[in-house]
Amino acid sequence: MIEGLITRRRSLLLILALITLGLSLGLPKAVVPDNSLRIWFLDEDPELAAYDAFHERFGNDEVILLNIRAEEGVFQPDVLKRLHTLTRSLEDQDGVERVHSILSMKDAFDAGDGLEFKQLIEAPALGDMAALELAKKRALDNPLFLGRLVNEDATQLMVWIQMASMADFDQRRDTFVEEVTQAVKRQLGPHDTAIGGVGVIYTGLNLVTQRDFGVFITLTYMLMFALLWWIFRSMRLVLATLGVISVGTVACLGVYGLLGKQMNMVTVLLPTLVIVLGIADAVHFPAALSRELRASPDDRFGAIRRGLARILGPCIMTTLTTMAGFMALAGAPMAVVRELGIFSAIGIFAALIASMVFMTLAFAGLKEGISLPEHPYIDAFLNRCARWLRRRKALVVFLTLVCAGAGVYGMSKVEADTFTLGYLPDAHPVVLNHEVIEARWGDYMPVEYVVEPQGGLNAHSPEILNAIEAFIADAEAEPYLGGGLALTTLYRRAQEVFAPSDAPVQPFTKALVSQLQILIGDPDKDFIWERGKEGYADNVYAQTLTKDADAARITFVGKMVSANTLASQLSTLDALAEKHFGTKAKGYAGGYTPLYVKIVDYIIASQVRAFFIALGLIFLLMLLWMRSLRFACISLVANVLPVGMMLFAMVVLDLTLDVASATIAAIVLGVSIDDTIHFLYHWREAEAEGMSWDEALEHTYAHAGVAALITTALLVVGFPVLMLAEVKTVFYFGLLTTIAAIAALLADLFLLPLLLKAWPARSKEAS
Repeated sequence: MIEGLITRRRSLLLILALITLGLSLGLPKAVVPDNSLRIWFLDEDPELAAYDAFHERFGNDEVILLNIRAEEGVFQPDVLKRLHTLTRSLEDQDGVERVHSILSMKDAFDAGDGLEFKQLIEAPALGDMAALELAKKRALDNPLFLGRLVNEDATQLMVWIQMASMADFDQRRDTFVEEVTQAVKRQLGPHDTAIGGVGVIYTGLNLVTQRDFGVFITLTYMLMFALLWWIFRSMRLVLATLGVISVGTVACLGVYGLLGKQMNMVTVLLPTLVIVLGIADAVHFPAALSRELRASPDDRFGAIRRGLARILGPCIMTTLTTMAGFMALAGAPMAVVRELGIFSAIGIFAALIASMVFMTLAFAGLKEGISLPEHPYIDAFLNRCARWLRRRKALVVFLTLVCAGAGVYGMSKVEADTFTLGYLPDAHPVVLNHEVIEARWGDYMPVEYVVEPQGGLNAHSPEILNAIEAFIADAEAEPYLGGGLALTTLYRRAQEVFAPSDAPVQPFTKALVSQLQILIGDPDKDFIWERGKEGYADNVYAQTLTKDADAARITFVGKMVSANTLASQLSTLDALAEKHFGTKAKGYAGGYTPLYVKIVDYIIASQVRAFFIALGLIFLLMLLWMRSLRFACISLVANVLPVGMMLFAMVVLDLTLDVASATIAAIVLGVSIDDTIHFLYHWREAEAEGMSWDEALEHTYAHAGVAALITTALLVVGFPVLMLAEVKTVFYFGLLTTIAAIAALLADLFLLPLLLKAWPARSKEAS
């Protein structure tokens, strides 16, 4: 293998270049962001299947909510004429299925012998103040309008823009949201507006993810160039190392794009991880090769052979253990976590191959030997660490035990949660619009609930209708829900308009339901149920039930909250459903909300499962490579500590595990083991030569200490680049991995020698 690297180095470079060029064809696809809900879930996930089933029954539950405020009142000709133009414009846009506003929402009117459903205000009457006053009075005394489309003092409107259900909606969402936003600006002009909704948040995340990607790539390369120059002071080695990370980055993102994947707020980490970790391995090659060249300046190729023979084993091992940390994520129940693990591993493996080719070429082409610059500060620091271990061993042990205790505390106390809006910066327009809507309108996020009648009943059955009405009343009594819109709302409105009465509301009966259906229209015969067909917009039933009435839909309005909070609220709803429906019907949350809640379960499962898989894989790799149970066990103990310290930092900073940090324990374990491998490799050399513990410490510090400090410096410079992210979870990922990198170095310098002293080698093992 080594001989082939040297003799075929130019051919290998050409092959590597051609492969990299081919993989680069996937880059245009990979760098287009997609942060939609669907990307977090595996295709076979039953929750995703339930989400698709909801869409098939009721259409897309994603809505863009537009809040309009006019201090002089919204029932003014100028406001409503602009709203009318906007509504028509939005309804003509691709991607929009319906627009619900005070102008488009149909209300029941008494037609003498029945009911007529029509708009509150017809277009010709928009300039008629008397008609507007009448419409205002009617809207403010109407559950279909009040609190959903207009507020109590008629100074604000809410427009519900329901997006269309289509196969490629996620890929086109950003375009749809931008078209809606521009239409609002054109048509409403100077009027006070704010826009919100889940889709708006996703689009905001896409924009900041794209911005973060550009910053990460540009700044990471610039910082790595500067740091590499400080380390090597050789342009040849700097360019060779930059070539290594370029191949790793292109391989990672190229394969990602060729497989049809798009970057998101988690996989935006890919280039930085591959660059930083690829360099961390690459810097070990020059140290070993230059040492051999200095020893044999007249035998360049012999020195290269010996240098490669010395360094290839540890570097292959560090790559395998780092890959193991990432590949452990391949068993996670979240699609984005799997992708981060798999494609990071691809990039790191490609960087190792590139390191072997580029470094062999770089040193084979030298006209004379090369001496890497001295770093006296590093040597002085290592000498001080050695003195501490010898003279203040008790203090080092005490501090180690304190850190271990803090790590255990962090592991036991860290919690999982996610809050999609919270990923955006506080000053982001999407966040500011959300705050405006909540401050002046109140809660506005749709919460969907589905009721499936059982035992031969359907959504029109009186038993179901009465249960739905009681269920909504109890749910609205909770502090976090309101605005329950259901088939019962439509029926009661029809009853109120046709036969107004001051008598108490009576329960639904078969006779009453039959009468109401005669007044409204037969849902089976008088309405169009196929979306997209002309006349579907006139179907007053479609928003609240399915065509065959096997399911009823209740749309509440709630606060935008974290997944844990929403899970608690849905549990209360489920308990109320059990109370009111019993065996008559099955009730469950529908649409977006159950997927959002499920993410928390997946975060916990991803973290725990990936960590223990990584732990097991790394232990097996260490056992096979070192052929020593002692070294394998010691390596894991030393590298669990940085994970614990990172989790302790999360508790101190009041951070929760979320969709990005769900990966962090396994990644940190895979990364922190790298320097441990080099330490143990040289410690084993020292023991094989019969050195004492003190001598082995000096030998290991001399041969692995400088490289460990340099690679840690690369990590501590590279990972903080992520702290420039606008996406908060990526910022914290950068902060936490930086903390873990420092903790891992200290564990290698202090804890590892202490463990090796506490568990000394047997004479046979040392030899």
